[in-house]
Amino acid sequence: MNTYPANLLLKKKRCLLVGGGKIASRKLAALIEADADVLVVAPSVNAVIASYEERGLLKVERRPFGESDLDKRVLVFAATDDRSLNARVVALCAERAILCCAIDENWVDGSFITPASFLSGSVRVAISSDGVACRKTKLVKESLSRHLALIEDAELTVIGTDHNYLDMEKRAPLHFVGSRFDETGEMLSQVWGIHEFMIINTCNRLEIAAVISPSASLERIVRRITGFDALGKDDYYIKYGRDAFDHMVLTASGLYSQTPGEKHIVAQMKDAFRFAQEKSWAGPMLQEALDSCLHVSGHVRIEIEPVLKSCEIEDITSMYLDGICKIGADSKILIIGTGMLGKELLNRFAGKGSEIFWAYHVYKPQTYDLPSDRVKLCRLDELEDILPEVNLIVSAASSPEPCLRQGHAPFINKNGCVAVDLGIPRNISPLLKDLIPSFRLADLDDLKHWYRREMADLDSLRQTALRNTEEHMGMYEKFIANIKGRNKDKSSGSDSN
Repeated sequence: MNTYPANLLLKKKRCLLVGGGKIASRKLAALIEADADVLVVAPSVNAVIASYEERGLLKVERRPFGESDLDKRVLVFAATDDRSLNARVVALCAERAILCCAIDENWVDGSFITPASFLSGSVRVAISSDGVACRKTKLVKESLSRHLALIEDAELTVIGTDHNYLDMEKRAPLHFVGSRFDETGEMLSQVWGIHEFMIINTCNRLEIAAVISPSASLERIVRRITGFDALGKDDYYIKYGRDAFDHMVLTASGLYSQTPGEKHIVAQMKDAFRFAQEKSWAGPMLQEALDSCLHVSGHVRIEIEPVLKSCEIEDITSMYLDGICKIGADSKILIIGTGMLGKELLNRFAGKGSEIFWAYHVYKPQTYDLPSDRVKLCRLDELEDILPEVNLIVSAASSPEPCLRQGHAPFINKNGCVAVDLGIPRNISPLLKDLIPSFRLADLDDLKHWYRREMADLDSLRQTALRNTEEHMGMYEKFIANIKGRNKDKSSGSDSN
């Protein structure tokens, strides 16, 4: 039997309960909560109903049911231990078009059934199996009740590590690459108290941004799943509430990046959320938090950009290579990786007239928008044919294993080759430096140390950013209020009520 769900507005409406026993008394609590005008008719009533009567919450008439009791009633419960009487009440209500529910097998002839329900804050939840699986609905009710109780304590939370906490060698094994990314997400999605989350995995950062109900045990579980339990307490960060909001704003502003002020992090955070949304790891709660953080970070960038010149990692890579060996038409460059960073590097080097080999692993990139006719596509398994020609290599692939391995040593240009490894984990085996004296290799940490900023005081800029987050802290408070249902929509007739 299919039913139609609805929440009845019974304030001051005349309701009747026929019966005075245990089951009858169970039906009263919800009616009283709804501020209904309740009359109980029964020869005798139990102590629960009598206590409601003493407190003036309902009226009781200790006598048998009479047909006139239905006059002007909008809702009736037939809740006696007399099946024939319950059937009679149901039939009379049907004649008068009065909503009626019977507590025994007569329910099939009634006009409604009562679902398992509970109230958590401002949220009422009702679960029904249309009368066929009452035990199951009770289990679902208890489970959801615990979940909503946890939401009342929910906070924005960030747990992660980056180049400021761990060097690349220690960071690399922790990165969520390959199957580890999905496995980590699936494990986190099964944990009670983690309501929504996304995984931010970049060359210098691995981070979980989430809406969580914090507890010491939950923190231990998250650290175990992410592998952070093997780190020292100073090797990672965990931030809650406003501190987490501040952290996300400064991250989106580029002030926690290896190249302060870079803008790729915004796209990376958006991509992380979109992926989490596709996986059903994230939804409207985290969407609102991210939107608020990106909004505030926009204000931060307006203030800091006149002081801090924006410089992306591909700019630094180009400057680094240009400083070692002038890049020009004679340069032959191998770019490994066809993601966002690989494409940006391609644009930088193609503008210098260089001959470029663009290596991909599985999916061949589109060629119609290549910036130069000097760009040639190749597969990773073709590197042995290309390596003898190139004198510059930049790798920005997302790969759990090195793309350039020890076995490639015999094929690398013996006249000298400079390589930059932007991958995490490493895309290029460091052992190649030992095997080939003319092979010069730099990684992200090397670039960070090479590129020193002297034109801006980062501590001062971060204080500027924090002042902006303080001015916009109302956005975070609204976000928390929305999670906990404290911003009540007074409108009626909405599907979201």
